[in-house]
Amino acid sequence: MKELKAELKRGILHGKIIYVMMMVAILFALGWTENLSQAIEFRENANVVFSSIQHVLYVLYFDRFKAVMIAVLSLLCAGSVYEDISSGFFLFQKLRVGRIERYVISKIAANMFLVTTATIGGIWLFVAFVRPLMPLVGNNPQQDIVEYYDIYQTLGPILYLAAMGLIFGLSASFFTSFGLWIVFYMPDRFAAHAISFLVYYGLLSITDFLPKELDIWNLTSAAKMLRMTDSSFWNYLYSVSLLLVLNAISGIVLWKKLKGRYENG
Repeated sequence: MKELKAELKRGILHGKIIYVMMMVAILFALGWTENLSQAIEFRENANVVFSSIQHVLYVLYFDRFKAVMIAVLSLLCAGSVYEDISSGFFLFQKLRVGRIERYVISKIAANMFLVTTATIGGIWLFVAFVRPLMPLVGNNPQQDIVEYYDIYQTLGPILYLAAMGLIFGLSASFFTSFGLWIVFYMPDRFAAHAISFLVYYGLLSITDFLPKELDIWNLTSAAKMLRMTDSSFWNYLYSVSLLLVLNAISGIVLWKKLKGRYENG
């Protein structure tokens, strides 16, 4: 699809995705330094806590930076609809009958791809930064949490990091997708970015009282989904599938808003 290629070029060739990857890596580094401060505070053996990248990923306080991470990732695509309306590109699409659906699909698909890619790429930048300081895989399983040690050994570093990035990338793309259609209510670029942050906190508070299968914190946590248990594969598959459905629902909402604007002139 030409529309999808154009959206991907918009995020990649303009350099946005590189800057976002760097910011994601910085947020991971902040989580890493928080681990170090916690180890010092509780007088833990820092040599054990930072024995390998494998161990760092197990105990990384990434969850504390999710909201900031979502705000950063929203820089990729959240304001693109506002830009299209302001530049007249949406009017161009509107006048070409049959292009609205393709426009929506390209927006949602590009947002999912770019956000997920930026998340995984940011993780790898962080790993590349700390790699000279420690090995990828620990040589003493007794120092690691057994459930995580097994899944890391089973998947290997590359797949483990990809799985970790995928689950959060899909959740982030869902939250950032709200910025794609909120501009029809609040035509402002800042609102397009800020709404992702607010929606995350709102749904986090609401779903906190629901079963863990519907709890946003649980569904978006790789630490909870990547444990080596009898049901770990199905839990992970369920989480990824649900996040894909949520992204699709967001696309339907965007399509209805665009269709309404199209029909009303």
